[in-house]
Amino acid sequence: MEPVSETYSGHRIEVRIRSRERAAESDAPEGGAGEEELLIDDQPVPHGQLPGGQYFLRENAYEWGDDLASLAERLIDYRRRTGEARRQRIQEGGE
Repeated sequence: MEPVSETYSGHRIEVRIRSRERAAESDAPEGGAGEEELLIDDQPVPHGQLPGGQYFLRENAYEWGDDLASLAERLIDYRRRTGEARRQRIQEGGE
């Protein structure tokens, strides 16, 4: 797999091959879906892989896909929507 680096909605997405040393240090039970590492804005994003080969992100496990970069884009959108909803609720006086 070739490393992927792109910018989406002002956020940097990277999918790269994890070094064997970093995979061994990972505290994720599956080692973060094999050898691939996903980062958004240089922060690791925990993920896994389903038996059928599709990936999921632990923060939004209800979305599955064949491409980690595409899932990262959906996670960025999810975070934006939830942040907007949270801010709106706070402005309305509730928490």
